[in-house]
Amino acid sequence: MGCPGNATPWTPEEDARLKELRLEGMGPQQIARFIGRAQSSVRTRLAALEKSKERPCMCCGKKFASEGPHNRLCTTCRNKSFSPYAY
Repeated sequence: MGCPGNATPWTPEEDARLKELRLEGMGPQQIARFIGRAQSSVRTRLAALEKSKERPCMCCGKKFASEGPHNRLCTTCRNKSFSPYAY
């Protein structure tokens, strides 16, 4: 999943911190100030994390946080080239 414009991708560590702060009862505006991200970015990421589900990768079988039924390959496998023409 790419990032539009100059957005910085969320790291697994940031995702974990975001979930932790949300469980502590902080709202998106407070979290945004605390971690230094835009409030809209925090809201969007929270929504994505709430929809995500742990699934096994259809290629390697490793469990990963899937963004939905359309996302069935882990990041490692998604970035591999399976083309017969790759060298």
